[in-house]
Amino acid sequence: MPSFWKVTKTVIYESDITLLVMDARFPEETLNKEILEKIKFAKKQVIFVLNKSELVTKKFEEIKLPKEMKHVVWFSAVKHYGVHQLRKLILTLVKKRPIFVGVVGYPNTGKSSLINCLTQRHAAPTSAKSGFTKGMQKVRISKDILLFDTPGVLPYKFKDEETHTLICAIDANKVKDPDVVAMKILEKFFKAHSPGLEHFYEVTITEDLVETLETIAKKRNLLKKGGVPDIMRVSRIIIDDWQRGKFIL
Repeated sequence: MPSFWKVTKTVIYESDITLLVMDARFPEETLNKEILEKIKFAKKQVIFVLNKSELVTKKFEEIKLPKEMKHVVWFSAVKHYGVHQLRKLILTLVKKRPIFVGVVGYPNTGKSSLINCLTQRHAAPTSAKSGFTKGMQKVRISKDILLFDTPGVLPYKFKDEETHTLICAIDANKVKDPDVVAMKILEKFFKAHSPGLEHFYEVTITEDLVETLETIAKKRNLLKKGGVPDIMRVSRIIIDDWQRGKFIL
């Protein structure tokens, strides 16, 4: 992780402007404030790119954003939404040519997918697994714009595994307590009265979250010896499905 931070800091200082990529579903949680502090310290401009906006169910104007966010672009690498707006904003905020643009953020917020969307070709390797990009990559997206892609980094000061898993920064297979995180996901849908998860698994979420996990495990035939529901296995599947956007809150 320290080497990833070194790459990230290098990119920030070498760039004319930085794209801080976030998950549009979790603006507050995926605003990496340690990276933002380093951007401000370097006196660089920043554009907040809210990626995965196709997974947002509310209207964008209804979503409350952190006060630190000034230049914001709602983006979808999947739907190719926000591409023109982002290119135009970069060219407007920086007058020199060519423009060196750093791309930073949490793991698995879609930085490489964003770059591929901007270049209209497979320029940066992508994966649904967090931490896939291992080092800095330079990608030219036009004669005027050159991007620096970086590996996603987690804050040194904030080590909440549950939150990091919910925002897709930690891979489902690496979570120490998947049952705790899975129940947190179930709780979110239960409190929001959102039917997305229930429709996907064809279950009804009850106040007894363990019972709901057991029901999903039985429906998916995820059983241990004696027909006992495999809670840990079904929990990792729920986390992975959540991270891949298979059901929407």
